Amino acid sequence: MRHAAESAPRNTMIWINLGWMEEKVGDQTLALTSYINAVRLSPLLIKSNFIRKSTLYPKILTGLCEWMEAEDKWDAWYENEIIDKDFWRGIIALSLSETDLAIQNLNASRDHYEPSNINFYGYYAYIKQINGDRQSALRLAQDIALFDQEGIQSLEDPCLLSIIGSILHSNGRNDEAYRLFLKSYNVQNKLSEIYYYPTVHGQEMDINDISPLLIQSYYILKDTNDDWDWFIGQAQQKEDELTEKRILRWRNYLNGISELVFIR
Repeated sequence: MRHAAESAPRNTMIWINLGWMEEKVGDQTLALTSYINAVRLSPLLIKSNFIRKSTLYPKILTGLCEWMEAEDKWDAWYENEIIDKDFWRGIIALSLSETDLAIQNLNASRDHYEPSNINFYGYYAYIKQINGDRQSALRLAQDIALFDQEGIQSLEDPCLLSIIGSILHSNGRNDEAYRLFLKSYNVQNKLSEIYYYPTVHGQEMDINDISPLLIQSYYILKDTNDDWDWFIGQAQQKEDELTEKRILRWRNYLNGISELVFIR
């Protein structure tokens, strides 16, 4: 796994798994480094069920706080020049629950770059929801869902899909919410097969191998957990038996590999 992380340093799932493994074998320093690398790539993971349950969570939080101020190191670490640093700092601030700072930076990004990417507005809707502006959050979420459904601009980030689904569900837009949660589930499972397994093992996934399933739930945030429970209940009613069982089994992996039971 260490070799895989060196080979694919921008793969969040590998860093998450490596962090878990280092933590389990007792190397807290390497575990912390791995987790911090993961949240640098995907800052909202600091709010995920998995990260929050780590004994290293306070140190991971501190590491991300320090990274937010380390602008001079960003370009070298990400291997490309980050032009819109206001946006990146805004996402880190959002993950750290510093919503006023997040709004300030996303507003600066909006004013300077007039963003058209659907992900920007997904993060903006999340901030509005956190700040209690449910009507603004709902309007943004409905527009995002419509753009995605009509193929105008597809939302592919599994974390944002569940966030927008959560906003819609909390406002009674259940059909739209269900579609986005189902898409988030499908994207998360594809990520394991397409990126994770070939990088680690150099071959296609063997259906009987547990490796791609080590931690499939790292995208699920604490504040969307109840909405995922709702989605699972709906899936049991709406999907065919095989799909429903797959979704339910996947849901049971949410606490990570330490509580995983794999039935061959």
